[in-house]
Parts: sequence; C-alpha cells; structure tokens
Amino acid sequence: MSSAEVHTKQQVAAFYDNVEMISALSGANVHVGYWHDDADDTPLEQATNRMTDLVIERLGIQAGDRVLDIGCGLGAPALRLAKAMGVHVTAIATSPALIAEAARRAAETGMTDHVTFELGDGEELTYPSGSFDAVMAIESLVHMNDRPAAFRHIARVLKPGGRLVATDRVQLTTPTLAERASVEAYRRMSFNAPFLPLVTYIAALLEAGLLPTEYLDITDHTLPHYRHMIAQLDRAQGLDAQMRKQGAAMLSGLLTARLPTNMLITAQAPR
Repeated sequence: MSSAEVHTKQQVAAFYDNVEMISALSGANVHVGYWHDDADDTPLEQATNRMTDLVIERLGIQAGDRVLDIGCGLGAPALRLAKAMGVHVTAIATSPALIAEAARRAAETGMTDHVTFELGDGEELTYPSGSFDAVMAIESLVHMNDRPAAFRHIARVLKPGGRLVATDRVQLTTPTLAERASVEAYRRMSFNAPFLPLVTYIAALLEAGLLPTEYLDITDHTLPHYRHMIAQLDRAQGLDAQMRKQGAAMLSGLLTARLPTNMLITAQAPR
C-alpha cells in the first residue's frame, strides 16, 4: 500500500472488532499515554489516564452537561469523564465489538445511566444540531479520511460556545526517506488516515466554523508509548520472531525520528 492509499471504514471497524488484541496492546484506554519527560517511568495505564485527563480539563463543562465521545474505544475515557464531571456521555465507535464490550463494562461498573454506547461514525453524525455541550475525540479522528466532514458535523452538533478537544496526528516537517518509511509503516499498521499538514488541519477547522484556541505539540510526551509497544511485541503470543523484529525496528525508527507529530487541539463553536 502506498502513502496515497487509505483504509476503508469497514477495514478500520474490522481492525477494532478484535477486542482481545486491542485490549492486550492498549489496555482500557485505546490511545497513547502522556509522560512528563523521557525520565518519567509512569506505568502505561496511568499515563493513558493522564492523557484522558488532559482532554477532560479542556472541555469546559459542568455537571449535567452532555458530551459526545467520538471513537470511544473500550469506553474507559467516557466512563472516566462521566464519573469525574457528573455529565452524560454519548460514546460512539464504528466497531460493533467495541461498543458491545464498552457497554458491558459500563453495566459492570453501574454507569449505564451516565454513559450511552452506540454505533456511530464521526464523519456522518446523525444527532440533531446543538445536541452537545462538548465533543472529545481522543486519537480517533486519525482514522478518518475526511476530517473536514468530521469537523463540519462536530460544529453542527455542538451548542454555541461548545468545545471540541481532540488528539490527532499532523505533519509539521518533511521527513527523510528513512523516517517516511517508518511513519508510513506505522500509519498502515495502525489503520491511520494520511496525516494532514498543520496549516491544512487548522484551515479545515476554521472552514467548519470551529475556532482553534489551543494546539499543543505533545509528541515528546507520547514517545515513551512506543517503548511500551516494543515491550508488548516482545511478549506477544502468536507473532513469529520475524514479525516481532520488524515491528520493533519500525517503532525504534519512530523513536529516533520523534515522529509522527501528536497534537492536542482545542477548538470552539461560535457563541
């Protein structure tokens, strides 16, 4: 597959239908963690919770508000948000298996009155206009080939003044050939859409009617996640030695290049 080719929605959903694999690789939070620096030895689950908390604190919400979680994974961020802030969360994903597992976890923790898990597509939201006080999308927009369409839908379902807080990957620099090979291999392995240049990304938000208020390059704080992935590959069952070796080499290449660029982005709907 060349860098010009993209994964279909069906391929992404099928990838995430493998709940056992996703859980084994990512834990309850299906996104990268946040570490303060290279010397920070915070465990993976705590670091991924920290990333969730960075998003939550930027949502600008209060008890009783309604929040849309686009790309909810196994449901841990939505459950954490609802419990911490006293809000109702509608959490969506395109994978039926993920939604079923997330709903099971909500029931297990007595949170079904606070979090609703349902099938949904961030590029084709069907909720009425002005349905939500805030939208969060933690490492989910990265799977969408048409981010401008997703931004338009998000702008429509947000109430006036509501915020979108997202983590996503963008292109800030032109990588070398070797760096490009590692980034492209990672993109394909992770079923990511091509990464947009930051200027294109910001323009798409503005065109959708969303005003970017903060965009932070958090790449250096997420790089330790690759070290955790390398360790998990080494322990992975069912992968032959050659696959583990190739995966570790690709992830080591990302560590060296300090790529792809991870952004924490906040944007607001007009009042």
